[in-house]
Amino acid sequence: MADQSNIWPKRITVDKRIVSVLSQSTYDNFPRALKELITNSYDADAKAVGITVDLKKEIVILEDNGRGMSASDFEFYLRIAGKSRKKEDNETPLGRQIIGQFGVGFLAVFPFFNSYKIETKRAGTSEILHATIPLSKYFSADKTGIVDVGSILIDGGVKKDASKASKSYTTVTLTGFNDLTRSFFYPKLKAKKAKVNKSLVESYDGIDKLKWILSDDLPLKFEEDRFNKIFSLVDQPPFEVHVNNDLLYRKMYGNNILETHSGEYKQIGNIKVKYCITTPKKSVKPYEARFLKIRNLNVGIGDNREHFGTAHGATRSRLHWLTGEIHIIEGMNDLIKISRDGFNYSNDYEDLKAFFNTRLNYFSNRLEDEAEIEKEIKQTGKEFRVNNIKLLNPETINRKLQKFTDEGYKVNTVSAKKKAVDINDETKEIILSSNFANLEKHIVLNKKRYLVSSEKWDYKSADFPACRLEKNTIILNSLYPLFQGRKYTDIFVKLHMMLLINLQEKTISEFAYDKLVNDILSYYSDY
Repeated sequence: MADQSNIWPKRITVDKRIVSVLSQSTYDNFPRALKELITNSYDADAKAVGITVDLKKEIVILEDNGRGMSASDFEFYLRIAGKSRKKEDNETPLGRQIIGQFGVGFLAVFPFFNSYKIETKRAGTSEILHATIPLSKYFSADKTGIVDVGSILIDGGVKKDASKASKSYTTVTLTGFNDLTRSFFYPKLKAKKAKVNKSLVESYDGIDKLKWILSDDLPLKFEEDRFNKIFSLVDQPPFEVHVNNDLLYRKMYGNNILETHSGEYKQIGNIKVKYCITTPKKSVKPYEARFLKIRNLNVGIGDNREHFGTAHGATRSRLHWLTGEIHIIEGMNDLIKISRDGFNYSNDYEDLKAFFNTRLNYFSNRLEDEAEIEKEIKQTGKEFRVNNIKLLNPETINRKLQKFTDEGYKVNTVSAKKKAVDINDETKEIILSSNFANLEKHIVLNKKRYLVSSEKWDYKSADFPACRLEKNTIILNSLYPLFQGRKYTDIFVKLHMMLLINLQEKTISEFAYDKLVNDILSYYSDY
């Protein structure tokens, strides 16, 4: 067969319906589409990619220093989707595992621009290949509703520049925003003068939103080296991406490491994964960074992070404190969907999802225990709010602490420490201040200080159903119905304490006391 590489104009060789199917059904998100071009640069062993976005001129330029393409390479580049694209191996000369396997990378941006211009060259030659693809024509259907892809001509050719003979690169220039692109950069629902909500990436301005999504998806190194070590990224060849001159990094949105894989990786069936579950010990912000980011070959999969069903069913009050990453290094590459938004079914993948469902459940409950321990211990020795009457019993907190010691945590008491309790999940250590070690709680009413504890008794037959007073100690009935909740417990506790104190001081009669206690219990029974 004659060499077709230098014959122009060209046509994209692809199934006539594939452009419409891919661009309309799969790539409906601008940064995810741009990611496909950047991963092409990654597969070309680029060490740096520069992206320039000019909103006024409606131009996006992507420049890389990768291997570039020869004329025959570009001929292959245009034989996309619906054609077999076999690679001799799965690694680049730099040793990177090849990400692009479907040959649809540059198709991803088709629905977002009017024109696609590419200029590329290999080192050791003065020849520069260039081509211009009229993207808008790929969405001009005929009467049958099908785009005649084969009739669309691509202009281009080869030019020479001896001054660039030693360089290799690829530059893609995308011009002319369409409605999809404008809707990303200028969402209609966002008020022009609205303040940026840092808790929600969706509220960021277009450029910052683009940077965040690309940082979360691309095969970049972490900002912190300790996470690069966990995912074996320290010694990998550099891959830097700049957007309008700002260098992008991957971020981990929790500074406390709760769990990582042990050994080189964790194996589930034929799947090998590295993972890290972290928490900031508070709500993860922005909202889109909550839960676990799945990566295959170090590239983000899907638009959203996964909670693996833990958000459904029983309430997990600390689930929104969890964040982290799952890096699939083997076993799922053949099952990835063409859109990269997920994986096709496999038993091993179902087992993987079940495993991480269990881990998120576990750490959600564990963080709830931590929060309760910290909150209750911090309130030791001073006036506090009764949020959980069960924790007035030191044995309850001790049992919660015991759950940690059973997992290998060491509890140490330190004198002259300002912080009441410090739970370090990385060192598996719980440090208690000696000032709080007795776990005593106090409530101040009418400028008088009372020690508070709890016991159990039958509230229906007792003279004092809710609480009783013994010297300077108020003992609360942990079985009393109005003390069982969380939201209003403190109000009900202090209300009954005031009634009891007024009875003791004889400012109200026993009849009035009994009447008020019974009426309060009856009226607020549904609380």
